[in-house]
Parts: sequence; structure tokens; C-alpha cells
Amino acid sequence: MSSKPMLLPVLAWLVLAQSCWGFTRPATGMPHAPTTIISQLASTSSTETKATTSQDTKAPPRTGFAQQLLDFALASPIWTYILVPQARSTMVKTAEANGIPWQGAKQWLKENSQQRPILEAEYDVPSYYKKAFHAYQDGNLNWDAALEVEIASCSVGARNFPQYGSQGEDAFRGAFESALNQACAHVPAGAKILDMGCGTGMSTRRLARNFPQASSIQGIDLSPYFVE
Repeated sequence: MSSKPMLLPVLAWLVLAQSCWGFTRPATGMPHAPTTIISQLASTSSTETKATTSQDTKAPPRTGFAQQLLDFALASPIWTYILVPQARSTMVKTAEANGIPWQGAKQWLKENSQQRPILEAEYDVPSYYKKAFHAYQDGNLNWDAALEVEIASCSVGARNFPQYGSQGEDAFRGAFESALNQACAHVPAGAKILDMGCGTGMSTRRLARNFPQASSIQGIDLSPYFVE
């Protein structure tokens, strides 16, 4: 029996793992209410963390057969035409099964956002940021990535914290906020907060809620689509 029929499911699983469970490959905007809308559509009651790395603590590149197989898939047409659609379909189905209305939430965002053309030449974006990432050939430099980033985040939260269902993302981010409180993090009255790598503002909005005494809270991100 040929091993080819078995290869595609294995590669698809690896791509899905890369997107959701931490496999890495070489580094090669919208209305700010999607989380609320997602919760409402799911009929429930209604990042980003700052990562600090140094040369001493940076993890070594992943190696091994699984990583080699994944690297091969990412560099071949299999990635674009077979694995990405299959992995994406799995993500959407998983989200819907966990009470995250992926399709409905995305449609709401499309209908309530202005997706104006963005001249990427006006922005100085590093080359690695322009490469394919997760299910997007243009990385995060496109409207689909911006429309789906919070939906995908909620889906991952629901999967990782099944006891909280569609509110798993809130439980995940709440754990970091509890850690900040335990570390006695303090924001003086009138202080300014800068949220670096804010995405579409999930973490920025939570900072605004948790630190109302700040005089301003600003989020910045490499993707103009995310902050539009």
C-alpha cells in the first residue's frame, strides 16, 4: 500500500500544530468590539503578553524529523494548496464546536468595518513580517488576518480552557492579569501605557479597563491592517 495517502493527514496535523501549539518555522483594524460580538453570537455572558527574550534565554531552533517534515511542507506547494485549507477548515470547525461562531462573527465584522485599501509601501515593515504565517500567504498584512485574529484567539482559548467554553480566552488573559497583580504591578495616576504588538487591540482594551487611572493607553503593531 502506498504511504502517500497517509502523508497528507500527517502533514496537515503538523501544520495545525504549528499554527496552534507552538511549532515554529524560520522567521522568514476593524471595529473594536469583536470579542463582545463573539460572546453575544455564542449566546454567552460576556495579545497579548509582553515577551522578553535575551541572547541567554532564547530557545534553540527546533530540530528533529517532525520539524524537518514541517519545513519541507512549508517550502512546497503542498502548504498553499492542500495543508493550509485543511488546517484552516479544522480550526473553523473546532471553533464552532466550542461555541465560537467563527463564520457569523467574521461576517458581522465585514459588514461593520471599512476595509479601505492600504498602501503598504507607506509602511516600513521588516522582510520576515511579509512572509506566510499561519493560514495567510501575506502573513498579517491582509484584511482576513485582521478580521479573524480575535476570533481565532477565542477559539484557541476555548480549546485550551474547555471548562470555560467560549470564555476560555478571557480566562487565559485573566491569568496574566492575576500574575501582574501578584507581582504588585502599579500604574500611577496620569501615567501613559504603550501596548507593543497590540494586534487589533484585545490587550489594549483590557489595559484600559484594568488601569483607568492612566492618562492614555496607546497600542502599536507592525500590521496597519490590525490598527486601522
